[in-house]
Amino acid sequence: MSRRKKRRVTHHRKPVSQGGADIEENFFHPFGFQHRAWHTLVANCSADDILQLLEKYYRLFGKDGKSEYQLFLDQELIQATKGLTKKQRAWNLLFAGATLEQIIKKVNRTWLDPDYALVIADGTVLTETEDRQMQLVG
Repeated sequence: MSRRKKRRVTHHRKPVSQGGADIEENFFHPFGFQHRAWHTLVANCSADDILQLLEKYYRLFGKDGKSEYQLFLDQELIQATKGLTKKQRAWNLLFAGATLEQIIKKVNRTWLDPDYALVIADGTVLTETEDRQMQLVG
């Protein structure tokens, strides 16, 4: 792996475009290739949009990086899903082999806006704000 790919970069957990600040509490420092993979999957989406995308990719690629539906795809349909391969590679890089619970824990700890959290309630993944979580716990 080249030195450039091993370099750590600064990821704003709450994007600057959404009001995120340049303070250490808002930073995560992944390797550059991890950061590119994250933005390949979710760009600069809101927490709610990230939740929807992660659920979509989890269904498509599965926890082992293999899609259950790929067995049924024909070549014409594969051509119609342009860009899916790049997203699948990004998914595999970040989450291959992880359970949904592990993925959520990793996203909350490292990638997601710290004012939000992804939680599993009654088998459904939800987004909650920090304030709401405090109300539910306290």
